[in-house]
Amino acid sequence: MDGVFGMAMSGVSHLFMQAANQAGTAAAGETAALGIMGGAMLFLLLILVFYLIFLLVALVGFVLWILMIIDCARRDDFKGENDKLLWILILIFGGIIGAVIYYFVVKKKKN
Repeated sequence: MDGVFGMAMSGVSHLFMQAANQAGTAAAGETAALGIMGGAMLFLLLILVFYLIFLLVALVGFVLWILMIIDCARRDDFKGENDKLLWILILIFGGIIGAVIYYFVVKKKKN
């Protein structure tokens, strides 16, 4: 009986060990999946941060552009008679780059 009982217990323990190994493999698989998902979430978070920074820079540039157009339209101390028109056209068609040029060439020099 010991032989049959021992073999049966050995078979049962082998089944338990096999189930434990599969559970360990499943746990390792779940851990790997969580690692991959964590990496994907970190990647998405970084994309969100860079998007928000880009959005903030674009918003600041747009506000600067509008303020420079308003400053140019209100300013009366241009030397030439067509300077105001020329600067407004540069601001409108130059966008943010035109606003930065206007800021350093006209506004900062006058202040």
